[in-house]
Amino acid sequence: MGVDATRVWDSSSFCGGDLAVDFVNTVSGVGIRRVRERLEVYGDLLGWAVAAGTLEPDLRDALAAQAAGDAAAAAAALARALSFREAVFAALDTIRAGGAVPAGPLPLINDMLTDALAHRRLIDRGGRVVWHWLPEPSLDRPLWPVAQAAAALLTDGPVGRLRMCEAADCGWVSLDTTKNRSRRWCDMAVCGNRAKAARHYRRRRSR
Repeated sequence: MGVDATRVWDSSSFCGGDLAVDFVNTVSGVGIRRVRERLEVYGDLLGWAVAAGTLEPDLRDALAAQAAGDAAAAAAALARALSFREAVFAALDTIRAGGAVPAGPLPLINDMLTDALAHRRLIDRGGRVVWHWLPEPSLDRPLWPVAQAAAALLTDGPVGRLRMCEAADCGWVSLDTTKNRSRRWCDMAVCGNRAKAARHYRRRRSR
């Protein structure tokens, strides 16, 4: 398995309204049918974290070099990322559907969170105390901020506002922050416009 990134992440990849939700959306068709995996190699995970603003480019380069030197470790790290993503989705989707938090995914989320918080420190930055991730070359580093975001969303976040995109081939989830809770699409510029174009096409065909 290679480690070089295979894709470029644009703004439509980050329409979920929360870092953990955006990470869940690195695959299309979750809960419907698998149509497109976006984390195909370890480099894709690094590229996503840089685009999300949670990983500095110089650390990305160091991790990419480490992964290139140990393909087996990179493959294992990617496998952990995908398993963690599935656990986060399972927890969020059950709550989204109105169910109780499932016990099954929590141990995996807790394991990743425990590892993440071991590398989190309070530091002084210009007279302000802020959280800081230690710049350690762990291949799991891209997942640490996601684990913290997932924990915050599951415990204190507006999980009740999670919505699944209505596009039949999408399956992305997002936080509905509209006042009347009317969000239908993951991104109006993507699935929303496709649905609008499809409706327009059907109307023209029916004339």
